[in-house]
This record gives sequence, structure tokens and C-alpha cells, in this order.
Amino acid sequence: MQRLSRENIQFIDNYLKNSDVLFTDIRVEMVDHVASDMEALMNEGDSREFYYIFKDYMIKNKSGLLKDNKQYYKASDKKILRSLTKKVCSFKGVTLFFLILFIFNFINEFSFVKNAPIVVIILIGILYFFSVNKNKERYSSVERITFYFMIIYYIINVFKITNFNYETVIIMNLTRLKIVSALIIFVLIMLFITGFEFKKEYELKYK
Repeated sequence: MQRLSRENIQFIDNYLKNSDVLFTDIRVEMVDHVASDMEALMNEGDSREFYYIFKDYMIKNKSGLLKDNKQYYKASDKKILRSLTKKVCSFKGVTLFFLILFIFNFINEFSFVKNAPIVVIILIGILYFFSVNKNKERYSSVERITFYFMIIYYIINVFKITNFNYETVIIMNLTRLKIVSALIIFVLIMLFITGFEFKKEYELKYK
């Protein structure tokens, strides 16, 4: 049974990287897929040199492989949501939420409670970039989490801009604002922890 050499595998990896498959986790999956197909062709009787088999294979399959990127993003979203749900529903997660809410319970300044989520998202975003996202290797699930940070950021801003007579309504029910702010901050922290854990997992898996 014929197998591709280490040099052949590296050639496929470099080719995909030069074709803008930049995320290491996605590229590794694609390399495995392409290598398996190449070995199947070789074992079925194609006796040409690797380069010519690979060239013909990519002519037929390159566009389909690159389109499959969307499937990997969907898989990343599912992985993120599963991990986030597990953390939110865990004992530690519930404890953290009530701890944040407990801290807010001692704060009765409307402006502080209202602006706390936007301040926290900026701080966590900066911390996330420098401790999680800034890496020579790029991982789809880790960078995908930044998309969720952006969604929360825009939701906060849209809510602040479009609500009518917001301050009058919330001052009458500051407790509700504290719960909402605590929930947003809680989700942001959970997203940060999830991204950090994914980074560690991928570093161990793909080194």
C-alpha cells in the first residue's frame, strides 16, 4: 500500500496555505482529505509522479475544497455554542453569574451599571487579542469567537441608541438593568474562557 511522503504532505499544506486556507485546523483537515484521496488514486494504479497526480486532482477538486470552508465555519459555530452552553450551565458558570450580580447589587449608580458592559467588552477584547488571538498559527474556532464579541458589541450599541426614554424607564427599575448588565458581562467572560481553552487545545493538537 503506497503512502505519501512527509515532503508530499508538506507540499499539499503549502499549496493550501498559498490558496488562502489560512486557519491551521481547517488546513489540517483538508490536507488529510486530499492526502487520503491521493493515496487512493495511487493504490488504484495511477503510477505517475506525485506532482502530476496532485495537479490533476486539484484541477478537478480545488473549487469544491475551498467552498467546503463554509462547512468548517458551521462546525466551529457548533463547537463554540456547545462549549459555551456547557460552561454557562455548569456550577462554576452559575456561581460566576451570581457573583457578578452580587457585585452589581452594591452599585446604585445608573450610568455605571449602564456603561459597564461596553467597558468590559473593550477590555476583554484587548485582552483576548493579546493573550489568545495573537499567534503565528491561526485557528478558525478561536478567531470565530471574535465574531460573537462583535455581535454583542453591536447589540449593546443598538439598544442604547434606539430605545425610547431609556433612562427614565430603567431608573424606575435599576434591578432589571443590573441583571441584564451582569448577564452580558457573564457571557463575555465565558466567551473569553472558551477562546483561551480552544487555543490551548489546538496548540497541543497541531504542534
